[in-house]
Amino acid sequence: MNNMFFSCESLVSVPELDTSKVTNMKNMFMFCRNLESVSLSDTSNVTDMSYMFTTCKSLTSVPELNTSNVTNMENMFGGCAMTTVPLYDTSKVTNMSNMFSMCANITTVPKIDVSSAENMMYMFNKCTNLESVSDFSIPNATNLQGMFWECTNLESVSLSDTSNVTNMSSMFRDCANLKTVGEIDMSNVTNNSSMFLYCTNLTNLTLKNIKIALQVGSGSTYGHNLTVDSLVGLCKECIKQSSNKTLTMGSTNKAKLADVYVKFTDSSATSIATGEKGEVEICESTDDGAMTIREYMTLKSWTIA
Repeated sequence: MNNMFFSCESLVSVPELDTSKVTNMKNMFMFCRNLESVSLSDTSNVTDMSYMFTTCKSLTSVPELNTSNVTNMENMFGGCAMTTVPLYDTSKVTNMSNMFSMCANITTVPKIDVSSAENMMYMFNKCTNLESVSDFSIPNATNLQGMFWECTNLESVSLSDTSNVTNMSSMFRDCANLKTVGEIDMSNVTNNSSMFLYCTNLTNLTLKNIKIALQVGSGSTYGHNLTVDSLVGLCKECIKQSSNKTLTMGSTNKAKLADVYVKFTDSSATSIATGEKGEVEICESTDDGAMTIREYMTLKSWTIA
Protein backbone atom coordinates (compact mmCIF):
# COMPACT_ATOMS: atom_id res chain seq x y z
CA MET A 1 0.00 0.00 0.00
CA ASN A 2 2.94 2.33 -0.33
CA ASN A 3 1.92 5.54 -2.16
CA MET A 4 -1.78 4.50 -1.94
CA PHE A 5 -3.11 7.96 -1.00
CA PHE A 6 0.03 9.86 -1.95
CA SER A 7 -0.67 13.59 -2.37
CA CYS A 8 -4.48 13.27 -2.04
CA GLU A 9 -4.94 16.81 -0.74
CA SER A 10 -8.75 16.55 -0.68
CA LEU A 11 -8.67 13.51 1.60
CA VAL A 12 -10.03 14.35 5.07
CA SER A 13 -10.68 10.96 6.69
CA VAL A 14 -10.03 7.29 6.00
CA PRO A 15 -12.50 4.66 7.33
CA GLU A 16 -11.10 1.40 8.58
CA LEU A 17 -9.06 -0.42 5.97
CA ASP A 18 -8.14 -4.09 6.04
CA THR A 19 -4.36 -3.91 6.15
CA SER A 20 -3.67 -7.30 7.70
CA LYS A 21 -1.51 -8.48 4.78
CA VAL A 22 0.26 -5.23 4.12
CA THR A 23 4.04 -5.11 4.69
CA ASN A 24 4.94 -1.71 3.24
CA MET A 25 3.19 1.59 4.03
CA LYS A 26 5.90 3.93 2.77
CA ASN A 27 4.49 7.30 1.55
CA MET A 28 0.94 6.02 2.19
CA PHE A 29 -0.57 9.38 3.23
CA MET A 30 2.30 11.65 2.26
CA PHE A 31 1.19 15.21 1.34
CA CYS A 32 -2.41 14.56 2.41
CA ARG A 33 -2.45 18.03 3.91
CA ASN A 34 -6.12 18.00 4.93
CA LEU A 35 -6.17 14.52 6.44
CA GLU A 36 -7.66 14.62 9.97
CA SER A 37 -8.31 10.98 10.90
CA VAL A 38 -7.20 7.48 9.89
CA SER A 39 -8.29 3.99 10.91
CA LEU A 40 -6.29 0.90 9.93
CA SER A 41 -7.30 -2.60 11.01
CA ASP A 42 -4.03 -4.49 11.48
CA THR A 43 -0.49 -3.37 10.78
CA SER A 44 1.39 -6.17 12.51
CA ASN A 45 3.12 -7.28 9.29
CA VAL A 46 4.31 -3.86 8.25
CA THR A 47 8.08 -3.30 8.28
CA ASP A 48 8.31 0.07 6.52
CA MET A 49 6.33 3.15 7.62
CA SER A 50 8.77 5.74 6.32
CA TYR A 51 7.14 9.00 5.12
CA MET A 52 3.75 7.53 6.02
CA PHE A 53 2.22 10.79 7.32
CA THR A 54 4.76 13.33 6.09
CA THR A 55 3.25 16.83 5.71
CA CYS A 56 -0.18 15.80 7.02
CA LYS A 57 -0.58 19.31 8.38
CA SER A 58 -4.12 18.74 9.69
CA LEU A 59 -3.36 15.50 11.52
CA THR A 60 -3.31 16.51 15.20
CA SER A 61 -3.54 12.99 16.62
CA VAL A 62 -2.22 9.77 15.12
CA PRO A 63 -4.03 6.42 14.94
CA GLU A 64 -3.21 3.38 17.04
CA LEU A 65 -0.89 1.16 15.04
CA ASN A 66 0.80 -2.17 15.63
CA THR A 67 4.42 -1.32 14.90
CA SER A 68 6.04 -4.38 16.44
CA ASN A 69 7.81 -5.35 13.20
CA VAL A 70 8.57 -1.92 11.79
CA THR A 71 12.25 -1.24 11.15
CA ASN A 72 11.99 2.02 9.17
CA MET A 73 10.22 5.13 10.50
CA GLU A 74 12.22 7.69 8.54
CA ASN A 75 10.27 10.96 8.28
CA MET A 76 7.12 9.14 9.40
CA PHE A 77 5.52 12.25 10.93
CA GLY A 78 7.60 15.02 9.35
CA GLY A 79 5.66 18.29 9.29
CA CYS A 80 2.57 16.91 11.09
CA ALA A 81 0.41 19.01 13.43
CA MET A 82 0.45 16.34 16.15
CA THR A 83 0.88 17.60 19.71
CA THR A 84 2.05 14.40 21.40
CA VAL A 85 4.44 11.59 20.48
CA PRO A 86 2.70 8.19 20.32
CA LEU A 87 4.01 5.34 22.43
CA TYR A 88 4.39 2.89 19.58
CA ASP A 89 6.49 -0.27 19.79
CA THR A 90 9.76 0.98 18.30
CA SER A 91 11.97 -1.84 19.58
CA LYS A 92 12.98 -2.95 16.06
CA VAL A 93 13.26 0.44 14.39
CA THR A 94 16.77 1.13 13.07
CA ASN A 95 16.04 4.26 11.02
CA MET A 96 14.46 7.20 12.88
CA SER A 97 15.99 9.97 10.79
CA ASN A 98 13.68 13.01 10.48
CA MET A 99 10.98 11.02 12.28
CA PHE A 100 9.42 14.11 13.92
CA SER A 101 11.16 16.79 11.88
CA MET A 102 9.19 20.07 11.82
CA CYS A 103 6.51 18.82 14.24
CA ALA A 104 6.30 22.28 15.75
CA ASN A 105 3.48 21.46 18.21
CA ILE A 106 5.28 18.74 20.17
CA THR A 107 6.34 19.89 23.64
CA THR A 108 7.57 16.67 25.28
CA VAL A 109 8.79 13.25 24.19
CA PRO A 110 8.10 10.14 26.32
CA LYS A 111 10.71 7.46 26.85
CA ILE A 112 10.25 5.58 23.59
CA ASP A 113 12.39 2.53 22.86
CA VAL A 114 15.35 3.62 20.75
CA SER A 115 17.60 0.69 21.60
CA SER A 116 17.83 -0.53 17.98
CA ALA A 117 18.07 2.89 16.37
CA GLU A 118 21.16 3.44 14.24
CA ASN A 119 20.25 6.57 12.31
CA MET A 120 18.63 9.39 14.34
CA MET A 121 19.76 12.19 12.04
CA TYR A 122 17.48 15.27 12.27
CA MET A 123 15.01 13.25 14.34
CA PHE A 124 13.59 16.35 16.09
CA ASN A 125 14.86 19.02 13.70
CA LYS A 126 12.78 22.23 13.99
CA CYS A 127 10.53 20.92 16.76
CA THR A 128 10.47 24.52 17.93
CA ASN A 129 8.20 23.97 20.95
CA LEU A 130 9.94 20.88 22.27
CA GLU A 131 10.98 21.53 25.87
CA SER A 132 12.28 18.23 27.19
CA VAL A 133 13.33 14.75 26.11
CA SER A 134 13.26 11.70 28.36
CA ASP A 135 16.51 9.83 28.83
CA PHE A 136 17.31 7.94 25.64
CA SER A 137 19.61 4.91 25.73
CA ILE A 138 21.01 4.59 22.21
CA PRO A 139 23.64 1.83 22.23
CA ASN A 140 23.43 1.19 18.48
CA ALA A 141 23.18 4.75 17.22
CA THR A 142 25.93 5.97 14.89
CA ASN A 143 24.45 9.14 13.36
CA LEU A 144 23.00 11.97 15.48
CA GLN A 145 23.67 14.76 12.99
CA GLY A 146 21.26 17.66 13.53
CA MET A 147 19.17 15.57 15.92
CA PHE A 148 17.91 18.63 17.86
CA TRP A 149 18.83 21.36 15.37
CA GLU A 150 16.65 24.43 15.89
CA CYS A 151 14.74 23.06 18.87
CA THR A 152 14.66 26.62 20.14
CA ASN A 153 12.70 25.93 23.35
CA LEU A 154 14.60 22.80 24.40
CA GLU A 155 16.15 23.28 27.85
CA SER A 156 17.65 19.92 28.77
CA VAL A 157 18.71 16.68 27.09
CA SER A 158 19.80 13.36 28.56
CA LEU A 159 21.28 10.66 26.34
CA SER A 160 23.03 7.52 27.53
CA ASP A 161 25.31 5.00 25.84
CA THR A 162 26.43 7.10 22.89
CA SER A 163 29.72 5.24 22.58
CA ASN A 164 29.08 4.07 18.99
CA VAL A 165 28.10 7.45 17.58
CA THR A 166 30.45 8.81 14.92
CA ASN A 167 28.56 11.92 13.76
CA MET A 168 27.31 14.63 16.15
CA SER A 169 27.65 17.57 13.77
CA SER A 170 25.06 20.33 14.35
CA MET A 171 23.45 18.09 16.96
CA PHE A 172 22.29 20.99 19.17
CA ARG A 173 22.71 23.82 16.71
CA ASP A 174 20.39 26.81 17.29
CA CYS A 175 19.09 25.43 20.60
CA ALA A 176 19.01 28.94 22.02
CA ASN A 177 17.42 27.96 25.35
CA LEU A 178 19.42 24.80 25.97
CA LYS A 179 20.95 24.93 29.45
CA THR A 180 21.89 21.36 30.39
CA VAL A 181 23.32 18.47 28.40
CA GLY A 182 23.78 15.25 30.36
CA GLU A 183 26.86 13.09 30.01
CA ILE A 184 27.70 12.24 26.40
CA ASP A 185 30.33 9.65 25.50
CA MET A 186 32.25 10.84 22.43
CA SER A 187 34.56 7.83 22.17
CA ASN A 188 34.02 7.28 18.45
CA VAL A 189 32.88 10.70 17.28
CA THR A 190 34.76 11.85 14.18
CA ASN A 191 32.56 14.83 13.31
CA ASN A 192 31.32 17.35 15.88
CA SER A 193 31.31 20.49 13.73
CA SER A 194 28.83 23.17 14.87
CA MET A 195 27.63 20.80 17.60
CA PHE A 196 26.82 23.68 19.99
CA LEU A 197 26.58 26.56 17.52
CA TYR A 198 24.26 29.33 18.82
CA CYS A 199 23.65 27.51 22.11
CA THR A 200 24.12 30.84 23.85
CA ASN A 201 22.54 29.79 27.17
CA LEU A 202 24.37 26.50 27.63
CA THR A 203 25.41 26.22 31.29
CA ASN A 204 26.03 22.59 32.25
CA LEU A 205 27.87 20.34 29.83
CA THR A 206 29.43 16.93 30.47
CA LEU A 207 31.38 15.27 27.65
CA LYS A 208 33.49 12.14 28.04
CA ASN A 209 36.28 10.62 25.94
CA ILE A 210 36.79 13.63 23.66
CA LYS A 211 39.18 12.54 20.92
CA ILE A 212 38.88 15.31 18.33
CA ALA A 213 39.05 19.10 18.43
CA LEU A 214 36.05 20.60 20.21
CA GLN A 215 34.47 24.05 20.11
CA VAL A 216 32.21 25.33 22.88
CA GLY A 217 33.25 28.94 22.40
CA SER A 218 31.71 32.05 23.91
CA GLY A 219 29.96 35.23 22.89
CA SER A 220 27.02 35.41 20.50
CA THR A 221 27.66 32.23 18.53
CA TYR A 222 28.52 29.67 21.21
CA GLY A 223 27.45 29.20 24.81
CA HIS A 224 29.13 31.65 27.17
CA ASN A 225 27.43 30.59 30.38
CA LEU A 226 29.31 27.35 31.04
CA THR A 227 30.08 26.82 34.71
CA VAL A 228 33.68 26.52 35.88
CA ASP A 229 32.97 22.88 36.78
CA SER A 230 31.87 22.19 33.20
CA LEU A 231 34.93 23.91 31.75
CA VAL A 232 37.34 22.10 34.06
CA GLY A 233 35.58 18.84 33.29
CA LEU A 234 36.21 19.40 29.58
CA CYS A 235 39.87 20.09 30.28
CA LYS A 236 40.22 16.95 32.34
CA GLU A 237 38.71 14.86 29.57
CA CYS A 238 41.01 16.40 26.98
CA ILE A 239 44.12 15.60 28.99
CA LYS A 240 43.25 11.90 28.79
CA GLN A 241 43.74 12.02 25.03
CA SER A 242 46.83 12.96 23.07
CA SER A 243 48.45 15.25 20.53
CA ASN A 244 47.74 18.41 18.64
CA LYS A 245 44.05 19.12 19.13
CA THR A 246 42.26 22.30 20.17
CA LEU A 247 39.60 23.00 22.75
CA THR A 248 38.03 26.29 21.67
CA MET A 249 36.17 27.88 24.55
CA GLY A 250 36.47 31.60 23.76
CA SER A 251 37.60 34.54 25.86
CA THR A 252 34.57 34.63 28.19
CA ASN A 253 34.96 30.99 29.18
CA LYS A 254 38.75 31.24 29.45
CA ALA A 255 38.39 34.18 31.81
CA LYS A 256 36.46 31.98 34.23
CA LEU A 257 39.50 29.74 34.54
CA ALA A 258 41.91 32.54 35.43
CA ASP A 259 42.11 31.59 39.10
CA VAL A 260 41.57 27.87 38.76
CA TYR A 261 44.59 25.60 38.97
CA VAL A 262 45.21 21.91 38.53
CA LYS A 263 47.84 19.85 40.30
CA PHE A 264 48.96 16.25 40.45
CA THR A 265 48.14 14.52 43.71
CA ASP A 266 50.20 11.44 42.93
CA SER A 267 53.20 11.82 45.23
CA SER A 268 55.25 9.47 43.07
CA ALA A 269 55.12 11.81 40.09
CA THR A 270 58.55 13.43 40.02
CA SER A 271 57.76 16.19 37.58
CA ILE A 272 54.46 17.58 36.34
CA ALA A 273 56.21 19.20 33.38
CA THR A 274 56.93 15.82 31.78
CA GLY A 275 53.29 14.82 31.71
CA GLU A 276 53.76 11.80 33.90
CA LYS A 277 50.45 10.21 34.84
CA GLY A 278 48.73 11.00 38.10
CA GLU A 279 45.40 11.97 39.58
CA VAL A 280 44.48 15.64 39.36
CA GLU A 281 42.42 17.94 41.49
CA ILE A 282 41.25 21.53 41.30
CA CYS A 283 42.80 23.93 43.78
CA GLU A 284 42.36 27.61 44.51
CA SER A 285 45.96 28.70 44.85
CA THR A 286 49.40 28.29 43.36
CA ASP A 287 50.55 25.67 45.83
CA ASP A 288 53.75 23.84 45.10
CA GLY A 289 53.28 21.68 42.05
CA ALA A 290 50.20 23.56 40.80
CA MET A 291 49.89 24.86 37.27
CA THR A 292 47.44 26.84 35.21
CA ILE A 293 44.84 25.18 33.03
CA ARG A 294 46.78 26.26 29.93
CA GLU A 295 49.95 24.59 31.21
CA TYR A 296 47.93 21.56 32.15
CA MET A 297 46.59 21.15 28.62
CA THR A 298 49.99 21.42 26.98
CA LEU A 299 51.10 18.27 28.80
CA LYS A 300 49.32 16.32 26.08
CA SER A 301 49.74 18.90 23.32
CA TRP A 302 46.17 20.17 23.45
CA THR A 303 45.61 23.86 22.90
CA ILE A 304 43.03 26.11 24.53
CA ALA A 305 41.78 28.79 22.14
